[in-house]
Amino acid sequence: MTKAFLGPRLRRLREDRGMKQSVVARSLEVSASYYSQLESNQRPLTMPLVVRISVLFGVDVEFFSEEEEGRLVIDMREALSSCAPEEQLGAGEMRELVSSVPQVARALIALHRRARLATERADALASRLGERGAGLTAGLPLLPYEEVRDFFYARHNYVHELDELANISKRQSATDFHFSRVGGTCPLWNVYEAFAQPGKVLRQVAQMPDGRTYLWIARAGSRAQGGFGTPRKTYAIALGCDLRHASRLIYARGLDLKDSSAATPIGMGCKVCERTSCPQRAFPPIGKVIEADERVSRYEPYSG
Repeated sequence: MTKAFLGPRLRRLREDRGMKQSVVARSLEVSASYYSQLESNQRPLTMPLVVRISVLFGVDVEFFSEEEEGRLVIDMREALSSCAPEEQLGAGEMRELVSSVPQVARALIALHRRARLATERADALASRLGERGAGLTAGLPLLPYEEVRDFFYARHNYVHELDELANISKRQSATDFHFSRVGGTCPLWNVYEAFAQPGKVLRQVAQMPDGRTYLWIARAGSRAQGGFGTPRKTYAIALGCDLRHASRLIYARGLDLKDSSAATPIGMGCKVCERTSCPQRAFPPIGKVIEADERVSRYEPYSG
């Protein structure tokens, strides 16, 4: 763990237990002034202090993990992009909000998810009621799956340019890597390339917009039940780790892990991705005003 400024979390632990700064300082064997500087983010928390604090307050050291804070930041950005695209916060403001009042951030994220679920239920009810329920969802923006549904309905479920169409059925992240809940994931992620080379292990050093870099390995396979002509089940599995752990894996052999320019720039998904110059972008970022000019053709879609 690197030095981290996590004073608001420390203050919250102390206040929740009704303890004074002087009492906590004595228990941690530091001076009262030093402890006060910890809570005000004037001094960083080091690992020895984190261990002592976790024992004193009875919490897991993961309570002070920056990765948990990173996931909250990404969830907050996604919630604000969907619900209030005109009220975008900068990366620094977002991280400050999450660090200072994580309970508020979690509450806002929970409200966003409940609102989305309520919209989905209202839409399903309107579909069952037909014309009688048409007014229930009038004026509401289309959900991502509705946009995809309408796209394929208009094209009779056929798109010539697509050879493979895949769904992500299971996703787990123990790091700051985050899977988008708005639209699909990044087409530059090597899990999609794996479908074109079944049975082969593909490696990829990928970097997110926030600068965090990961080593990914992906492999596609298939299986079938029944006789000849039975449709096969085709799938791909991707596993990744933070680049700082990559050197411990055999799959990193021969890769230059120190060359940041060699990393593939990926994102969570087109609708919440901050990269404006990506040639693979399929949708404009949520909240971005697109100025179309029929006389201008750009290499990067939605970059105007």
